[in-house]
Amino acid sequence: IVSMLDRKLLKWNGAELSEVADLSFYFGSEANDMAMDDQGRCYIGSFGLENSQSTFLKATQLLRVDTDGLVTPVADDLIFPNGIVFSSDGKTLFVAETYRGRITAFSVLENGDLGERRIWAQFGTLPTDLEIRSATNHLPILPDGLALDAEGALWIADAKGNGIARVIEGGETVEYISTGDLSVYASALGGPNMTTLYLCCAPAVETFDPRTSLKSVLMSCEVSVPGLVHG
Repeated sequence: IVSMLDRKLLKWNGAELSEVADLSFYFGSEANDMAMDDQGRCYIGSFGLENSQSTFLKATQLLRVDTDGLVTPVADDLIFPNGIVFSSDGKTLFVAETYRGRITAFSVLENGDLGERRIWAQFGTLPTDLEIRSATNHLPILPDGLALDAEGALWIADAKGNGIARVIEGGETVEYISTGDLSVYASALGGPNMTTLYLCCAPAVETFDPRTSLKSVLMSCEVSVPGLVHG
């Protein structure tokens, strides 16, 4: 469990919560999304703000936390690393850089380090001003949560749009599901056949205060291509 505000990685064993690692030395603002590999190593991003009250973005790191709690930076120069997911073979890690409007893919080495990176998809042009409201207005979509299906396509949540897109490498949208007047912030494939797409929805980013407005909704729908079964 990533505890965002105190920037810690926690573990729940069914009865009690314990601290695995303190990430605050590496993250100056909120910790963010996480993915775990087959060996139990956790890869975690952060908001990358100057501080918790700032709206100005700066490059931040991706951290790996090993099963013994050791914290290792494995990538830098990321702008608001958000949704994060492994490929089916565990050899590629996909990261949504929300305010760069892109999905970045890293090769995963045997020891858990990250190797070469590439731009898997770029949506629009890079914003020249790394400030949240300015970048939000500039970019066509804000890629947030990710869900990978069995054909290697990514369902990409859009924190400023009104739905979720199934995207193939290069950035082409091959399927789109509308969520009405709500945006999608996170997604996951599950259900008995791994064909249920679960969507965490709320009003578009920068249009409401999630600390005081109880407007979030959990949605689901059936899709044709299943997700991946791990373990």
